[in-house]
Amino acid sequence: MRIRPSLAILLLASLGLAGCNPLDPEVKPALKIMDNASSGGASIAINDASDTLASGGNSGIIKIWSLPGGEAISQWKAHKGSVNGIHFLPEDDTLVSAGYDGEVVTWRKSGEPIRRWKSPTPINEFTLFPDRRTALTGHNDGWVRIWNLEDGTLKASKQMLSGLVTAIALSPDGREVAAADVWNRMSLWRPENDSLRTFEKSPTHARSLAFSPDGREIFGSGWFKLFRWPRESGKIEVLPTDHRGIVNSIQFMPDGNLASISRQTDSAVRILDPRSGKTLIAYQKHDMCGAKITVSPDGCFLATNSDDATVRFYAAGGANCPTAKGEPGLK
Repeated sequence: MRIRPSLAILLLASLGLAGCNPLDPEVKPALKIMDNASSGGASIAINDASDTLASGGNSGIIKIWSLPGGEAISQWKAHKGSVNGIHFLPEDDTLVSAGYDGEVVTWRKSGEPIRRWKSPTPINEFTLFPDRRTALTGHNDGWVRIWNLEDGTLKASKQMLSGLVTAIALSPDGREVAAADVWNRMSLWRPENDSLRTFEKSPTHARSLAFSPDGREIFGSGWFKLFRWPRESGKIEVLPTDHRGIVNSIQFMPDGNLASISRQTDSAVRILDPRSGKTLIAYQKHDMCGAKITVSPDGCFLATNSDDATVRFYAAGGANCPTAKGEPGLK
């Protein structure tokens, strides 16, 4: 039987093949969906106690919610450009953010600024060292910079790459910096002796980087695939995934698996096997392109944001997590 072209178009639309609509059936639903978050999510974080979530978007606004209920606590205009990183500090009522405007700012979760300073160039990527008293920024000119969060002083800097930095990561011991750029390059810098190594190029530029928990491998993500570089050899292995678009954000979980979210032609939230790239768990997708994913420090929860202006909160943990114990309010 021939299908008329007009009918074929309707069938494709019903399957959600346009834009970033979901393509797979839902597997595990979100615990909570928080609406009216910043469109075009650019950063997300959960505090140590897993009772507070922060999200930032392209508009420069940071929003704070309580967990697990998802009640809005506060919001404020934090940056003139996109919020390109958020992290909670050891004192859980404080956090730090960095933006494309080049500013790094520490805040109370009410939105009151504590300290701010400006980097020489826009900040694309932002993360914290294991001590969470020192920060790493990646910039649009190939430079990375290390900052003391207590006084905003610059501790070290290095031009690791020549193109816009698209992803950064720190080794588990905080002694090595990985950075990727828009020209598909990935380099490793050891600040203590200023050594710099360039690894084998990836087929597309890495949108996210993460060291394996043992520090022996560096993982990246791009269109449909994961990239895996053994630290010693620097040779790349490309792993297929079930994502159907750009794997935009990855983070290792305490059990050694990879949490991931994708965008462009997909909005999937998945836990991946880092050895094969195969999906271990699939979660409810966003309605539009996915942005960032974060894992709570205890490994019990995931949170994501997206172009659909929602933040989603998922159960991800094992026997010692609240959802496994059946605690009220988390079903």
